[in-house]
Amino acid sequence: MFQERIEWRNWKLLLVVTLLCLLFCSILLGGTMIRGKAAGEQMVKCYTCIRISGGDSLWKIARLYMGEGYDDIQEYIEEVKELNQLTSDQIHAGQYLTLPYYSSP
Repeated sequence: MFQERIEWRNWKLLLVVTLLCLLFCSILLGGTMIRGKAAGEQMVKCYTCIRISGGDSLWKIARLYMGEGYDDIQEYIEEVKELNQLTSDQIHAGQYLTLPYYSSP
């Protein structure tokens, strides 16, 4: 019976953590609408997660993922750093980064 209580608590904890993660993701991925560079085009802010490879830098990643919706590469890098709680420009192979980008709905 004691073992059943522990397993039930673990299950409840897992359920709560899962629900909190889903809530966080729905807020994070809710999207922000902006006007695209093309006349009248609506863009939605989205997020993706990548795994850093050897030789990657924030500048290389920014050039690949920044796309429309950002006018300045430094502004994009600062947003990536803030989103990933980075205090410097240093990243390491094997690390994961969440990246923002804009896309058509």
